[in-house]
Amino acid sequence: MRDHYLRERFGVDPGALRRADRERYLALSREVSGDVMAAVFGEWRRGASPCAGGIVLWARDLRPGAGWGLLDHAGAPKVALAHLRRVLAPTALWLVDEGLNGVDVHVAHDGPTPLDAQLHVALLADGAHAIAEATAAVHVAAHGAEVRSVEGLLGRFADAAYAYRFGPPAHDAVVATLRAADGAFLAQATHFPLGPPTEPTPFTLTATLLEGSDPLTIGAGENACKSANPNVEGSDPLMLAVQTDRLAWGVRIDAPGFAPADDAFTLAPGIPRMIALRPLAAGARFAGATVTALNLIGESSVAAPDVAA
Repeated sequence: MRDHYLRERFGVDPGALRRADRERYLALSREVSGDVMAAVFGEWRRGASPCAGGIVLWARDLRPGAGWGLLDHAGAPKVALAHLRRVLAPTALWLVDEGLNGVDVHVAHDGPTPLDAQLHVALLADGAHAIAEATAAVHVAAHGAEVRSVEGLLGRFADAAYAYRFGPPAHDAVVATLRAADGAFLAQATHFPLGPPTEPTPFTLTATLLEGSDPLTIGAGENACKSANPNVEGSDPLMLAVQTDRLAWGVRIDAPGFAPADDAFTLAPGIPRMIALRPLAAGARFAGATVTALNLIGESSVAAPDVAA
């Protein structure tokens, strides 16, 4: 079943990939499991859906190996859990391809008070250049949901879903970003009309350990975390700033002894993300981290700071 979706969603031959590059086959397999689960729950969570919810079959694997759980046998989160965490978040944003009707942007808000936010959409060419973009205010009632069409926000026909196929595609990604009224980052979602960029290429993906470790600043935008030195040995989270010059798909953060607050996400160029690294045990010492993406050749390293300095 997973191989079926590898072919349908990512356009790869699972048998050929498994024989040629087993590690990449496993990485894409982990990604597609979460991708499909997020798409299904997004369909169910949208305001017009008659579905009253969904059930995840299995929480945790019982033994090592490929299982149905969101956690592995040791209790560590899998990629699928990262995808579900975003689409089921109290304030969530996701995109649905409606074919000839274009691409819809869905916003759900389960908070007790209404949400007033700014919704930005962009069509990216070659994963780097915005050929069309727009920003609009969006009001979501408490425990409510809203939907906007990409072309409605742009104010013109753009074949956002690339369904009409009038000539070669002008864009390869649709990116929606939700920010609070004060500019704080809330959520981001990406849709690939031609399928995700499964072929790794060279581009710049950087990660920097920021000063400050206040958990309240998680995801608070470009101006977050500018205070004291990071707590490299303790119980407070560290903050990692990740940015790219080209759309990075399937960004993974590996920091031994720490769990990233978000993982396996898509990062748009020019929109840095602040990711909290939470220690798995009290007194955990940050010894560095690596950041990579499924469409990136290579990885970026984050060195441990010099505590003495």
